[in-house]
Amino acid sequence: MNLHSRSKSSITSTILVLLAIVFIFGGFAAARLEAAPTAATAAAPTAAESKTIKDFSRFLGYAMGKRFGSQGMILDAEAFGAALKAGLNNEAEPFKAEDLGKIQADYSAYLDKLAAGENGDKIKENDAFLKAQAQKIGWHKTNSGIVYRIEKQGADPKPTAESTVKVHYVGSLIDGTVFNDSKKMGGPFDFKLDQVVAGWTEALQLIGAGGVIDMYLPPELGYGSRAQGEIPAYSILHFQIEVLEVK
Repeated sequence: MNLHSRSKSSITSTILVLLAIVFIFGGFAAARLEAAPTAATAAAPTAAESKTIKDFSRFLGYAMGKRFGSQGMILDAEAFGAALKAGLNNEAEPFKAEDLGKIQADYSAYLDKLAAGENGDKIKENDAFLKAQAQKIGWHKTNSGIVYRIEKQGADPKPTAESTVKVHYVGSLIDGTVFNDSKKMGGPFDFKLDQVVAGWTEALQLIGAGGVIDMYLPPELGYGSRAQGEIPAYSILHFQIEVLEVK
């Protein structure tokens, strides 16, 4: 699990995948075209070369489609193809750059709506679990929904959102499955609190160096609707964290 990033929307993840594919295959092509003639002076491809271009185009298109499908993307293939053709021909962009942020946000909200509908039972189970856990002796709940117990307060000053903390931690799912254990991974590790999942940013400001906290993060303060490695979508994340140093 990568704690060094806040929870990202589905659209951000898929855009990163697209960029990776573009750079990989763009680099592949560029490395072979450096010494080639320009488009204006290049000879028309032979019949065999045209077939090669079509074969590679099919391969690339299928690979991109499979990858996007595995990421849960829903695309209009006709619109995608038309925009791809426009880009290859260096035509004007089919959208305004200033609209891109809203387009991404709207698409992300659409995917999240679909995911929430498919995971309705799990969301209800999560709510029931957190409610029951918060009612146990010694446990508390923040306004944002973190259910926690401070096992050791630690020393002042407490970290801020801009602080860096050195920690040992164990992360698990509520069924007991451990997905991270810093001691087994060669820790302790340093984390800048404004660059980790939102639940860590908030909760670790409750304790100082030497402090220990046991906490359950609701999905929206962890990875939300995105699966993350062995962590399914809409998972409550359980962390036991010891803060060794505040920087």
